[in-house]
Amino acid sequence: MKFEKIQQSQYKDFAEDIYIQSFPQDERRDFSLIYELIEKEKFSFFVIIDEQENNKPVGIISLWDFSNFAYIEHFAVKKNLRNKGYGSKILDIIKENTHKLIIIEVEPSNSVDAIRRINFYKRKGFTIVDEKYTQPSYSPGRKAISMQLMITANDSVQQFSIKEIISTLYHNVYKII
Repeated sequence: MKFEKIQQSQYKDFAEDIYIQSFPQDERRDFSLIYELIEKEKFSFFVIIDEQENNKPVGIISLWDFSNFAYIEHFAVKKNLRNKGYGSKILDIIKENTHKLIIIEVEPSNSVDAIRRINFYKRKGFTIVDEKYTQPSYSPGRKAISMQLMITANDSVQQFSIKEIISTLYHNVYKII
């Protein structure tokens, strides 16, 4: 698997399509803002390429790199390639290369898809944070959404404050507080 920065990728249209198809409007920003974030923030957006399958693009992932943790903002595998092990391989690579706490947001478990997603992350070593969390609106006209945070840690992670993590997300990712 190869992680190709979107700015250098020939698969920009693929990335935009999968982003829009995989996330409801209230759970994403306007795609045109992705490039601005890359230039201004500790933010990366990758197209994931399967080098063993003739460099076929299989998914996307966007990451924020903060001092105490990494935050996976968006992660999606192309719909017809799901349940083929790509998501697991991608998360394994992220976990191997991130030497800090990893955070991800998930929908509450009130649908079959949400339960399936939560169970996938649990199998990959994430646990649900027992703290009420709302994903703020990405922009005017979009809704804030009740979500859950999931975390994983490795041996180098000591203590963390979930309130500090939420504050960091709200301030840096959603530009509130």
